[in-house]
Amino acid sequence: MVTLEDIFQDVTETGKKNLVLLGNEAIARGIVELGVAGVFTYPGTPSSEIPTTLFLAKDLLKQKGYDLYLEWSTNEAVALESAYGFSFSGLRTIFVCKHVGLNVAADAFLALVNAGVLGGLVMIVAEDPQMHSSQNEQDNRWYTKLANIPLFEPSDAKEAKEMLKSAFELSEKFETPVILRTVTRIAHSRADVPLNPISTPPIQKDLKLKIDPPRFVCVPENARRNKIRLLERVAHISNYIVKSSWNHIKHGKQQDYAIITCGSAYSYTREVLNYLQMDLPLLKIGISHPFPKEIIIEFLKTYSSSIVLIIEEADSVLETFIKKLSFEEKFSGNIIGR
Repeated sequence: MVTLEDIFQDVTETGKKNLVLLGNEAIARGIVELGVAGVFTYPGTPSSEIPTTLFLAKDLLKQKGYDLYLEWSTNEAVALESAYGFSFSGLRTIFVCKHVGLNVAADAFLALVNAGVLGGLVMIVAEDPQMHSSQNEQDNRWYTKLANIPLFEPSDAKEAKEMLKSAFELSEKFETPVILRTVTRIAHSRADVPLNPISTPPIQKDLKLKIDPPRFVCVPENARRNKIRLLERVAHISNYIVKSSWNHIKHGKQQDYAIITCGSAYSYTREVLNYLQMDLPLLKIGISHPFPKEIIIEFLKTYSSSIVLIIEEADSVLETFIKKLSFEEKFSGNIIGR
């Protein structure tokens, strides 16, 4: 059995030590490796173990010189607003909720994306396909299009931890909040996860907040300027993720079919292909918003004579945008989704 001492042990070299961790435990470990200063949450399954693991380890972390601020808020709206305020200090901040929690936080969410952030802010939103512990099956990828926010979709526990680092790098580079989307089968499954050194938050005692009312006071005149900056930011992020290794093509020997997939569905797909001993072309989407048009166009053109299968969990989000793109690009092949 993996203990808290195991999860938060010190390591001196990157990737020299591995542990089999629950997806949520892997994310909690990633949080302290990345020097996150504040975590704000209104927890719900399947996200609950992330803040709980950190709470149980607070004393252990404090002994290592890591003083984490952790808050269970009144609700998700308060949690996100508090996280947003915390990010004004320039420190790395995490917001955690389950999928329906983003509905509660939607008012604050859609406003803060317009204004952007100062310190890195990653929103970990855990969804529950098949409703193992939830009242609905909600696909929050629709929110990312509505809000114009970057979205990372890990396919297992190891990627959930590794993507957290990329999410913070993108958040800080473009001063934007970022969503890391997990689902039940990632949050509550285990994988062999490499550990990296723990990095304590760079908290300064003489910290001064950046006062910028034209940007952060979202009255209509400021909001209109923010919207223009938001659209420009999305364009820059789109160019940036073109080179991302999270979106990649695996070429296959059998070309009757070609597959586009993302997130947890990628793991299901690989398992089935291995079981059936099929070697099909496979496009894995790890950053699904901004929509990665370039690599999808490349894949469709490369396998124009194949039947393209789109495999995703919950709603037909990828299918909708890929079929629109194929129409615009006059792709004549056959695309099959849900």
